[in-house]
Amino acid sequence: MNLYSRIIQMASEQPWALAPKHLGILADILRFRSEGRRLTEEQIKERIAAHGVTRSHVPFRYVDPESDESYQMAFDAESGAPLGYRSQAGAAMPANRPVVAVIPVVGVIMQRGDALSEMSGAMSIQTLANRFRGALADPNVRGIVFDVDSPGGGVYGVDEFAAEIRAARSVKPIGANANSLAASAGYWIHTAAEHVSVTRSGEVGSIGVYSLHENIAKLLENEGVSYEFISAGEFKTEGNPFGPLTEEARAFMQKRVDEYYAAFLKAVAAGRGVSVAKVREDFGQGRVYGAAQAKEVGMVDRIETLDEMIRRIGAMKAKPSGSNASSAWAELNAAQADADRMLIGQ
Repeated sequence: MNLYSRIIQMASEQPWALAPKHLGILADILRFRSEGRRLTEEQIKERIAAHGVTRSHVPFRYVDPESDESYQMAFDAESGAPLGYRSQAGAAMPANRPVVAVIPVVGVIMQRGDALSEMSGAMSIQTLANRFRGALADPNVRGIVFDVDSPGGGVYGVDEFAAEIRAARSVKPIGANANSLAASAGYWIHTAAEHVSVTRSGEVGSIGVYSLHENIAKLLENEGVSYEFISAGEFKTEGNPFGPLTEEARAFMQKRVDEYYAAFLKAVAAGRGVSVAKVREDFGQGRVYGAAQAKEVGMVDRIETLDEMIRRIGAMKAKPSGSNASSAWAELNAAQADADRMLIGQ
């Protein structure tokens, strides 16, 4: 089994909070490469763009809400040394000027997505958390806005990160704008913000979790290949891709999916300040809703552009506890413990 076959197997083993068609895109590209074929970088971009995933390299930036000037990290062309945050015109970001940190949540979400980033533009929870914590601790950052354009991704690490965002609401104003898709794990993160909006042409939702099992026994048989496990532990080889699922294995996979789905529902309910029953019944039941319908049922607060949200967050007053870093981190640690208990149903 080569590297890409193993990645396909990994995709089968992990529960997903991802729009199903996008998992199909990943599987197609991985299978293409597992057969020894290669796509050029331009072909990869074209295939991703053809399925509506077009913003895989949106930069992390700071925005001055009064001038709308945007600042990104600049680097020396020869040495690669960082030059600090500069505007597009090359001007340095003014010192001690309140700004809004704009964190992109774009593409497929993975706990550690580097192995897939070349093919899918994956965004890792690890990167998101580092950027968020840095912005939270930066005294020049008045507020934080997540720029969300994601079909979702794997469930690992998402609930913990969402709990961290919710706990930090007392520290700084935090917004999230679906620009233009916040689906599955993308919506999970989206609703953790205190202020939640969607663009006029955007969509949100796809609240659900699933796993898949790929049986490649017939494919291997046609190639004259077979696998035989020598294992210890009754369920060690359960769900392997070299044969059909047993009823017992299927029931266990369903149990795992149900557990993550329950955590997803609870997180959205906590973020939106509604009951789990309302999320289950009114928030699409796995469908995505357009902006007007999403606002009508309470999935978002407003319909607005990303720029409008940035200005709105930038105009908000500082939080009373914004300077109390130790208190903030204590809340984050407590939220982490709550998320862990929620995930195991305690």
